[in-house]
This record gives sequence, structure tokens and C-alpha cells, in this order.
Amino acid sequence: MSEPIKTSQRVSRSCIECGRRKIRCDKKSPCQPCIRRNAAHECKRPIARVRGQLTVYTAEGEDSSNVKLDDLLRERGALRAQIAELETALALSKPCAHSRTSESTDYSQPAASLEDLVPAFEQFDIGIKTSTAARDGAEKEIADRLYGPAADPLFLLLPSKTCSLQLVNYSLQTLGWLHCAVNADVFLEEHEDFWQSTQLGTGIPRERRPWLIVYFAVLAVGILYLEPERIPGGAHLPQLGLPVVDPVAMAVHTSRIWYEAALKELERYGFAGAPSLPVVQALSVLTLCHSNFGEHQREWLITGFATNMARCLDMHKLGTETNCSKDLCRRPEWSSPSQRELGRRLWWSCVIRDWQTHIRHT
Repeated sequence: MSEPIKTSQRVSRSCIECGRRKIRCDKKSPCQPCIRRNAAHECKRPIARVRGQLTVYTAEGEDSSNVKLDDLLRERGALRAQIAELETALALSKPCAHSRTSESTDYSQPAASLEDLVPAFEQFDIGIKTSTAARDGAEKEIADRLYGPAADPLFLLLPSKTCSLQLVNYSLQTLGWLHCAVNADVFLEEHEDFWQSTQLGTGIPRERRPWLIVYFAVLAVGILYLEPERIPGGAHLPQLGLPVVDPVAMAVHTSRIWYEAALKELERYGFAGAPSLPVVQALSVLTLCHSNFGEHQREWLITGFATNMARCLDMHKLGTETNCSKDLCRRPEWSSPSQRELGRRLWWSCVIRDWQTHIRHT
């Protein structure tokens, strides 16, 4: 059991064991009394709060690397900085342009605590009003027909390359939430590779399908939150026989189709059965859509599923670079510092969203 931190005018020079046994300590580390008891590993100095600062005595000539206090304090500071960065990114995320209310809310200030993140998340739940076709599940029926047995509707679901690049750039540059889920530079490179193979007509191999789930999720979020005046024309969007209505309604319909397509890809190729980083990324991005489409039960289930899959990938063990285990760093998902940083952001995104969803449904 750890010793309580006491407030004192000076730092105790005796080790904890000698102080507890009330015997003389020679102030070395380890001290002779502990060595004689074959308990050199238990020879530790107490931490005291002196003038408001946590302090521990270091004997003369002692290697300061044996004292872990500075490392712990630095680690605590790094964790606080990471949490503050995540809270700021979430609080600065841009609200949807298709909101049914004209009231503006200032989200420019970073959230100070976990509870303060609730308003920042609730800005995404804008309760979009769509046409009767959307309420009747027209988009889901279209997705069901497209993903019939032995059918691959990928090319029917794609926008033009210009439109795709516009939506991807908008999402990555404007929506802070996506920075917690994807690496922007890597995703743009993968996007270019995808379109090159698509234009060559080579098709998409099965191993690239997980990325396709993330891609559809990013498209769905991008067009859903895009300003009305920037919505692409119908010629740049999938030609799926949707009713020709105003641009905002068309954007919502198209977003819902890409949303359903991402979930269909997840279901068809069995990615829900094996932990996968792209699947967690896609499910994290899709959390910006669930409640807007009235899918509250699906939101609860999928958000919890994403958090549990993230745990299967050991995201909760990533910690900081200084305490990340070598075994964890050998995993393909976490083999580089940038991948591990993405994993940390993604883990806390899942946890906070799961927590916020739980509050909403209880």
C-alpha cells in the first residue's frame, strides 16, 4: 500500500522502513539496516509536500534516475496536456450547417472537464428534418437493394473524384472530431491511391475493404456538415434515383446512403468479427451521424461495440511513449509513434462518446 503524502517543513532523510521501525537510518540508498534485513528493494524515501511542492530526499552520490518522482510528475503533465488537447479538439469541432435551429452557440472555448464536453458533443445532434422518403427509410431500402447477393455496388455509390476530394478535405480540415479518428496525411494518400486504382478499373481487393468503410463514413459526415452553398451539384453525387429536391435535402439523403453503405460493408465482409483499427475508426466517425438520423438505439449499440473493439486492440494500454510496453509496440497497428498517437486519440474518443451516449440513454 502506498504511503500517504504528508505536508512537512523539510524532507525526511530516513527511509520509510527505518522510520516505521523507529531505528537509525544511515541515509543511504539502500541503507545498511535494510540491506542487513535482506530488504534492500524496500528501501524507499517518503514523498513530502514542502512549500506546496512534492519533494523526495536524494542522498549524496545517489543516481537520480533511481528516483521515480520526476518521471511520474512529467508523465502526469504529459497526460494532462494530451487530455487538454483532446478536449480542445472536441470542443472546437464545427457544428453541422444543416441545423434546424438558427441559434448560434459559441464552442470556441476548450472544455475544462469531462462534464464540459457534453455541450460540445450535443452540438452534433442537430435533429435534421428530412423529407417523407427519408423518414420512411428510403435510403436503407436503396442500400439493401444495392448490396444484394453477389453484387458489389461500389462504383454506383461513388461521387465524382472532384466531389470526393472536396468532401474529404472539408472533413479533415474543419471537423475536429475526425482528427481524433484518422491521420489526415495518411488518409489523403490512401484516398489518392484508391482513386487511381478505381480509374484503372482494377477493383478493390478484400484487404482494402476496411479502408472503404472509413471512406464512406468520412463522406457521410462531410456532406452532412457542409455549408449549404458548398453542397456539390447532383451530377457529382451518386445517381441512385433519389427525388430531385433542394440541395440541403439532397445532401442529407446522400449522407444517409453513405452511412448505410458503411454499415453494409461492415456487415458483408465480416469485419465485425475480428478487431480492426479501420473498423474502430469508421465507427468513431459514424457517431456524428447516428442521432441525426434518429438511430439512437443503433448509436448506443455501435458506440459500445467500438469501445470494446478498441479494448481488444489494446488501445487502453498505449499510455504514453515513455511507458508503452515493447510487446505492444511490436503489434502492426502500433509499430510507429504516429500510429500509437492515433490510437490514444481514438481510444479517448470512443470512451468519451460512449460515456456521453450512456448519459443520454439513462
